[in-house]
Amino acid sequence: MFGIGLDNGNYGTPEWNPLGVMITPGDTVLVKPNWVSHKNNNPKAGLDCLVTHTSVVRAVIDYCVIALKGRGNIILGDAPIQGADLATLLGLNQINEMLEFYSNKGVDIAICDFRLFKACGKNGVYNKRVKVNDDSASIAIDLGDASAFHGIESIPRRFHVMDYNATKTGQYHNSGKHIYSINKQVLDADVIINLPKPKCHKLAGMTGALKNMVGIVADKACLPHDSLGPKSAGGDSFPNKDYLKAASVATREIKTNCEEKGLYTPALIARYVDSGFRLLSRIFSGNHYEFGSWYGNDTIWRTILDLNTIIQFADKNGVLRETAQRKQFHLADMIISGENEGPLSPSPKELGVIAAGFDAALVDNLIARIMGFDEQKIPSIHQALKCTRYMTNNVASEVGSNDPCYNGKKLDEIVFPVEMRFKPHSGWKGNIER
Repeated sequence: MFGIGLDNGNYGTPEWNPLGVMITPGDTVLVKPNWVSHKNNNPKAGLDCLVTHTSVVRAVIDYCVIALKGRGNIILGDAPIQGADLATLLGLNQINEMLEFYSNKGVDIAICDFRLFKACGKNGVYNKRVKVNDDSASIAIDLGDASAFHGIESIPRRFHVMDYNATKTGQYHNSGKHIYSINKQVLDADVIINLPKPKCHKLAGMTGALKNMVGIVADKACLPHDSLGPKSAGGDSFPNKDYLKAASVATREIKTNCEEKGLYTPALIARYVDSGFRLLSRIFSGNHYEFGSWYGNDTIWRTILDLNTIIQFADKNGVLRETAQRKQFHLADMIISGENEGPLSPSPKELGVIAAGFDAALVDNLIARIMGFDEQKIPSIHQALKCTRYMTNNVASEVGSNDPCYNGKKLDEIVFPVEMRFKPHSGWKGNIER
């Protein structure tokens, strides 16, 4: 925080208050880590490259406490994937111990799971839903023509979220309506401290400050991940017409419908049939792309930008305003990042880097360059940097750093070491690198 000039006049003294520039006593502060799941699906890796490390969370909360001066509220929350066991994660990453430490100091931190429900099951089948929050805990916000999906309604699309019913997703996005279910506690925040864990990402190319806002959503069925069908027919699940891929999509929908009815055995059978169709497609057509996990995904970036519009302009009642409704600061934990098959099966990439700033698009631009990726080939960053309505367009901003090699330079002037470069997700390999 010193490197980017936050309260440098008091640095090294007990009065140093780096977050005081944005946090006022009495504020409600949301600290938003990446808690995507309680386990890394890569058996050779752990949580350090999957979720925001608790040492980073702890340091940020310390400075939130200093800035609030005993008045205000701190919320620590996220919306993990539907099958994540947040209680297990809080134990594994020592969040519970951190909360006990603060409690002993007289500081209350509210832990929040923003999901409407979590899904339970086994063998990749989620046939039981456990309520996490009542429907009254969320607000439905219709972006309408402020949505990044506005203008493409003339092309029939069937929006899809993995493991969710596509028909329900269609109820959120149709006929000019683009609705997102947002947890009210997110909207109640005066300040958001965003703590992403940068990783390679199968749908978006990479995940960083912009993508981390997916974790403010209550009902994940409202989050279009891809558009069903081949790109040649107006979808973006995969490039070309493929009957085996189409059979996989249909079987996956049968699985989802069975899960929603609590039918475990039919859902399990559908899961294995789906896997068979996908395997045959890879063997006979050489088509390795599926469910939007490739560089041709034209859906997920729109969802990402929509959520960043909401977090910036939606007031506490979910009404869009012309001016920013809350302050934001983004601090990305790249001490150990995730490369290869992210976001759920990443491999560790040790960098020892913290990237921070006030503009999500610029922070992600920096992260992409550190990773060795071309931000112009990552739609969420490329589109955000073009959208002056709610994003900074100053792509040549000066970088502050404790490393004299980078400090004071324009981002366009910096060449990061080759050893920092990430191995991209297989669906983006050869199409994302600088």
